[in-house]
This record gives sequence, C-alpha cells and structure tokens, in this order.
Amino acid sequence: MYKQQEKSSSPQPTYDAVQLMEFDLDNADPCGTQMSCIVSELPLVQKLPAPLLSEIDDINIQQALIIKDILFALLGYEGHYIQYGKTYNKSSKSAKIRGIDFKIAKNLDVSLKTVTKRIIRIGKHFSGLNSFIEYYNDAAYGKLVQAFCHSIAEFFKSYIDVLVSLEREFQYNSTFNINALEQVLYQEIANKMSHMYSIAIEIHQLNEERCSLPKEESTTTKLHRLETDMYTEKMRVCKGGLVLKIIQERISAFKGDAISYSFLSALYDEVSVDYVQMLNHWLAEGSIEDPFDEFMIQVAKIPKGLQSFFQTRSDFYWNELFLFKEDGLLDQFLDTKIQNKIINTGKFLSMFKTCTNLHDFQYLGETLECVKSLNAPDLELKIDLFFARANKMLLKLLFEGYRFPRLVEAFQTLFLFDKSFTIDSFIDDAFQDLKRNKYRISTSKISRQYDEHVTSSLDSERKSNPFAVSVVELSQRFTITIENFFKATEELMARKESDLTHYDLRELLKEHNSTGELRNEDEEGLEKRSSDSVEDITFLSVDLTVPLQFPLNFVLNRQISYQYETLFKFLFMLKFVTKQIENNWQDINTSRIWTEMSFPQRIQKWILRCRMLQSRILTFVTHVQSYVMYDVIESNYDQIHHMLNEYMDQLSSANMGSDVTSKEEQALNNKLSSNYGMNSIFDKRINSRKTTTTDASLSVNDLKVKLETYTTVALSDSLLTRPETLSCVKEMFYFIISFQSYTIQMKKMLVLVHPELFETFSKEFPGKFNKPMDGESVQKRLDYMDESFLLRYQKFGELLAYFLSTIKRVGEKENRKLLELSDRLESCFPE
Repeated sequence: MYKQQEKSSSPQPTYDAVQLMEFDLDNADPCGTQMSCIVSELPLVQKLPAPLLSEIDDINIQQALIIKDILFALLGYEGHYIQYGKTYNKSSKSAKIRGIDFKIAKNLDVSLKTVTKRIIRIGKHFSGLNSFIEYYNDAAYGKLVQAFCHSIAEFFKSYIDVLVSLEREFQYNSTFNINALEQVLYQEIANKMSHMYSIAIEIHQLNEERCSLPKEESTTTKLHRLETDMYTEKMRVCKGGLVLKIIQERISAFKGDAISYSFLSALYDEVSVDYVQMLNHWLAEGSIEDPFDEFMIQVAKIPKGLQSFFQTRSDFYWNELFLFKEDGLLDQFLDTKIQNKIINTGKFLSMFKTCTNLHDFQYLGETLECVKSLNAPDLELKIDLFFARANKMLLKLLFEGYRFPRLVEAFQTLFLFDKSFTIDSFIDDAFQDLKRNKYRISTSKISRQYDEHVTSSLDSERKSNPFAVSVVELSQRFTITIENFFKATEELMARKESDLTHYDLRELLKEHNSTGELRNEDEEGLEKRSSDSVEDITFLSVDLTVPLQFPLNFVLNRQISYQYETLFKFLFMLKFVTKQIENNWQDINTSRIWTEMSFPQRIQKWILRCRMLQSRILTFVTHVQSYVMYDVIESNYDQIHHMLNEYMDQLSSANMGSDVTSKEEQALNNKLSSNYGMNSIFDKRINSRKTTTTDASLSVNDLKVKLETYTTVALSDSLLTRPETLSCVKEMFYFIISFQSYTIQMKKMLVLVHPELFETFSKEFPGKFNKPMDGESVQKRLDYMDESFLLRYQKFGELLAYFLSTIKRVGEKENRKLLELSDRLESCFPE
C-alpha cells in the first residue's frame, strides 16, 4: 500500500516542446505574433522514479537521499522524500509569508527524521521571507520596510553561499553527514533566519490588523478641537516606528543572548538608517523629509477654514504645527522631556528660517556630528547639543534682530504704567467721559484721545527704542468693551489660562469673528443707555490690546497678552478711582457748599463723618494701589529685567552657529552601553546626570515660562486669580465708586437743607433747585442724609472686614505675599 502511495506521490513531469509554424502572410493577424509557434506537451524524457525508502535498509543511503532533498527544501523546493504539505495554500498571501509546510516520507529512519524536521524549518523560514520580500518590498510600506527587505536579501547572499559550500561538501566529502549539515546551518544561518522570519511575521500580522481598522473621520469634519499633546491617529500600514519597535522589542527579549543581541542590534541600525537621517535632518535643519509618513513627528493638517485664524495667532499655529506620533513611538523617545527637546529643536529652526527666508545654514560654517544610531549611548547628548543650538539661534534672532528686551520694556510702560505720565494725562483729559455711562458717550472720541496722548509720548522714545515704538504704534488698539473689567476677569478665570485644548474650534471661530468692542449704535447698547449701573461706567470697560506679529507673539503669547491686558484694566481702575477720590476729597474740603460755616451742628457733624469715611476710602485705595504697583509689579519686574540682561550678555558674546560634537564625551560614552545594554539601569542613571549638566542655559521655553510666571504671579498677588479674592475686590470697589457718586449727590442735598444756599443757587441754576423748602421737606432730607450715610458707613466697615479676612485666609493658606497687604491695612484700620 505504501509503495503505491510513494509512486503516486512521485511527480510525473512533462516537458514543453516548441515547434516553429509556417507563416501565412495572406491570412496572418498583424498583432498575433504569438501564433508563429505552438507549445505541445511531449514526454521527451521520462524522470526515473525514486527508490522506495522501505526497500532501503542501509541508513547511510537513506541519509544521502534525504540530505539531497534537504538541500532542495532549504531553497523552498520539494524533492522525492520532502514534499509540500497538503495544507499549504499557494494562493494565500498569509500562507506564503508564513512559509511552506513540508512533509517527510513516512519510512525515513526515525533518527534522520528528527534531525530533518529541525533543519527544514529553515527552508520554511526562507520561503516565507522570500514571499515577504515579494509582497512588502514596495514604496507603499515605506523606506524602513524596504530597508528590512534589503537586509533580508543581503542575508540571503550569505545563505546561498553556505548552501553552495554544503552542497560541495555533500558531493565530495565522504564523511559529510546530516549532523554536520545541521551544525553548520545552526552555527551560521538558523539563528539569524529565525529572527528575521519572526520580525517579518510580526510586521505582516500588524499590517493585516491595521488594514482592517475602520477609517478615521476626515480632518475637515473634526471641528471639536485639535490635539495639542500627541498625534493619536493610527497608521494604516505597518511602517516607520512600528517596524523599529518590533525589532526593538525583540532586542529587549534577547538581552541575555549575546549573539542574538549583536545581530538584532546590527539589524536595527541597518533598518533605521533612513529614520536616523530624518531625525538628523530635523535636528540640524528643522525640516522633515518624510515622503512615506514614517517619522515620529507629524505635520498637522489644519482645516482650510481655520488656516487664516491660526496663522494670525501664531502661538496657536506653531504649537499645533508639529506633533509627536503616539503610534510607533520608540522607547528612546517616551520621556516627555526628550520629546519636547526634539520637537522644539526642529520647530525653532523652522521658525528661524521662516523669519530670515533662509533655506539652510551652510553659511554658518558649523561642524555638526549628527546622530549615528538610535542605540548610540550619546543619543541624548546629541539631542541636547542640537537643542541648545536651535535655542541660541532663535534667541539671537529675537534679542538682536527684533530687540525683544525693548519690547518687554514697552509693554511694561504701556500696560503696567512703568512711566505713568502718559496715562495720568489721558485720565485728566478724558475724566468726565470716563466716569459716565459707556452707552451715553462717544467711545471713538475716548479712543482718539488715548491715541493722541500715547503717540506724543512715543515720539520722545522713538530715537532710543525705534523698533518697539513702531510695533506698539502700529498695533495698539484702545477700546471700550461691552463687558467690564470684573466680568471679563471672571470669564478669563473660567477659561483655565485660556489653553487651546479647552476650546471648541467653532467657539474659536466665533471669537475670531467677534471683537467684543462696544459700538454705540448697537441695539443692545440702545437698550442699556438708560441704565445707571456701576457696571456700565466707562472706565471699568477700557481695554488695550497690542497684537504682535510672528515671531514675537510666539514668546509673548496669547496667555501673557491676556494677563497684561487684565493687569492694565485693574491698574487703570485703581488710578482712575484714586483720581476720582482725590478730586472729591478736594471738593469736600474746599468747595463753597461743603465748607459753609452756617450749617447747623447736626449737618456739620454729618459733613465731618463724610470726610472721615472719604479719608478712610482714600487710604484704603492708596495702600492697595501702592502694594500692586511697587510690591507686586515693580519687584517682580526687577527679576525679569535682570534675566533679560543676562540673556543679552550671553547672546552678545556667542556666535550664531554652533559646533555639535561629542569628542569631550567620547571616553565616557565608550564606557556606557546603549539603552539595551547589560547595565541599562546604571546607564540610565548616569545618562540622567549627564542630561542635567548639558541642558541649555539659554532656552526659548525658559524665557516664555519666566514671562508667563511674571504675569501670572502679578495677577495672583493682585487678588485677580481666585474667585473669593476677586469677589471681595469687586464688592469693595463697586461700593467705593458708588460712594463717589453719593458724595456728589449729597452736595446738592446740602443746598436743599440750607435756605440761604438754596436761595443763592436757585437763582443761578433754577432748573436744578426747584424743590420745596418747607420744614417737613427739609427734615425728611436731613433724616435721609443720616440714614443713607449710616448705611454706607456700616457697609464700608463690613466690606473692609470681609476684604481683610479673605486676603488673610488666602495668604496664610496659599499666597504669603497677600499677608503684606493684610498687615499694612490692619495697621491703618486697627478696629
């Protein structure tokens, strides 16, 4: 029975015989050139059947026969005794990549069969890798998969050489046996072949998984928000970092096997050559050459409807332009510090080239030693050096090209009243309009007055600070807004530092299309003109913005600008209220009505109490203003001024270009293994120490952080970042503002309770003083004066106690700076 099976399993070949035909020119088809010959299957030579193993008792003969078939199987072919398994499907891509399953003749000696099974596994791997190259050596799978296919092909050359030498040994060496064959294959081929095969299978399996993923929604339909941390969309095929990660995981799994570790590390370096080139190009030039979308940095695709919005606010644009891919991120780059350094290095260089219209940095004459391997022990060091180079280049552009310190000085003067003459003169000039309801005045007139005062002050600084003056002069915009200072600050507080990730993009578009500026022609404004609410007083709704152009707005970004604007509104309110109190104080103490000596004792006591309360209010506002201007803003700005001078000193003594080398670290680096070395725990600790000592002393992000800290601390110390402190400031100043209106009203009331003053003023202003002066009416007015003042006196005491208790509680728990203001006010108001 078995003999029949062996005979039936032996192939019966046929041979093609080609015969020339006579060509009929009359009836020939001009396109049918294939008709000039025919192919016929003729049994020209009959292949002799192989001997049956069941009839061979000599194990040496069986060994010789099976070795011959093994050599065929190692190249993916079947022989007489080793043939393709029935389950092998040639038409299946996955089956071909998994490799051929061979079956061995049943009557082969058991000892030979055991060895043969081990050896022909190499043939399975070879056929699978061959099919992998056939399917995956394509641009659609990226450069790294092609590099892996090239490594396989190069390995096959050595593999064929080994097989040729083994075949020669088999033919001419009488002592050659199957054990020697196995030994050579396992020493030189099997381990490497197995690793490559396993990697290829993983790539194929992952690729099959990715192909079955549901398609993501189109970017243009995603109008909820942009991801600001990582690019989370998965790649549709296995390429780039996913390929390297597969090899990387295998390296980690075979750390203890020195031979495997060495081979896989070398393979990793071979496959990652293009990836390293992309990394070097990014670190050295700030550009991405990634035609197959394999690199770890993704250039964001911003919807067309939002492009103009993002480019006009370049802190959005540049923060969102480059993103790290979460998919396929290598172990070397999992640390967020490393990610920030890499992405900012290329971003800063790209910004530099955008500002200078340069295409490359050849003119700098630098010596740049790029990253040679992703496994190199000096990888983080090189990243640090390139990061320092990019920081220095962009900072020199900002400080020496755009005169950035002068711009900060201009902001300090414009927003925070470092030189207050201009704002004081403007308040004096526009005082009457500023204290009125904003819906009853000409807002354009006030804006024009402000521009005139600022322009005249800028003219005096034009020679010393021309660039900052031109930026401010061209960009500044003074307006009266619909929302007053307190409401705008509450909304800003609710936005959580106005981070982009908290915005719906539709809301951003609405904000982009709406300025928030008050126009007297608005219907809403017409409805509110009759309102005399404190909230609608003009000086509480002033707003100053200075939109900066790129790249200045990358450092003085939106958050810092908002905080400058908020501080401006608060300081303007303090200055105006102080001016208003001082004017009323002078009026109370010097005007004819308030100083009338013929008032009865009751009214004179009332006037004295009113003066005392006004004095207390003036003392309170003066101390708050002094604390904010000097203890908060001026003291913190001294640190910023010192920091900017340090940057200037270091940058002025540095060249634009940098040499990126690691020769001084070479001795140490040679002693450190890669991230996958035998002492990786100690290496990481040593490298972390090295990283802390090589951080750039000049950093764009550090500059941004210090400026953000300055404005944030100023807001916090000024009671504007916590709901409870902002609430007590709001209630206190609303009371103070309303009390100033009250004193003006009471001035008229004093005339209406004094017959002689009434007679005099009724003649001068008959329309204003046409009230009855009978005894009952005068008594009612006196009672109203006493009651209304007592209520306001008590209200101020309650608000003062509330204010002091709030800032003291917050100061003790969160912000010790507030205790300075608390102690100062408690010494002034001991009761």
